[in-house]
Amino acid sequence: MSEETQATQSREDFFSGLLDHLTIPFLKPIAEGFFENIRQVESLIQMPLMMFAMLEIDEQISTQFRSLALDYWSRGEGFTNFLDEAKKIDVRPAKQPDFIERTLKRQDKVLTIPQCGEALKASLEVLYRAGISECWTALECLATDLWVTSLNEEPTTLAQTAISSLDAQEPGELTSRHIPVGLAARHGFDLRRCLGTVLKSKFDFTGVSGIQKAYKIFVPNDEFIQKVLAQPELGELEATRHVIVHRAGRVDEVPARHFMSERC
Repeated sequence: MSEETQATQSREDFFSGLLDHLTIPFLKPIAEGFFENIRQVESLIQMPLMMFAMLEIDEQISTQFRSLALDYWSRGEGFTNFLDEAKKIDVRPAKQPDFIERTLKRQDKVLTIPQCGEALKASLEVLYRAGISECWTALECLATDLWVTSLNEEPTTLAQTAISSLDAQEPGELTSRHIPVGLAARHGFDLRRCLGTVLKSKFDFTGVSGIQKAYKIFVPNDEFIQKVLAQPELGELEATRHVIVHRAGRVDEVPARHFMSERC
């Protein structure tokens, strides 16, 4: 089993184990959605490798076919027997420990071809950038869905903290002391199961700092959550995604300085 296959299996074992241990019912569909998004990102990023793997498999089949044809031709065997034997040609990458290494060498070789190498490199760069952007989108969706659903499901525990953390609002907006009649009417005068939905627009889930602020409502567990959200990899992912989406992958002095300050 290759390292890539082992990593995928390990990840799937982790996903399965986590789902089995989730005791809060509303968390499971959110986790399943996030895991599926991660699988899709991985499929996207691995697409070039799969394409070159197919080329490697095709080359191995062709080599075996040529060898078999020469052998039959040298022995004067019948054509029908040759076709029957050719149908038995079998290439199994899983049984080749060096298959991934050979595939990557094939990819590197193709990328050096003057007629297509540079164009292919540009295409791969776009693909990988899309994968990074999708990684951030998966994280943003997870943070948003988890926060909204938690508030909808546990308003008694979380609502007061969430509303109290709101900045000064415009007249007619929801505050810790005031619920607009129009807002209450839209939800049948019962906000107990939709507070997360109502308050979602009051928080910013598009960046790490906004997510950190939103998740401070989860006292007394917010310390652990804040520690998780303070991981530098999240800031790096956000900054990289920002550069890709808003600056076409170009890093000027300002975002570069901001990125380095986040790491220091």
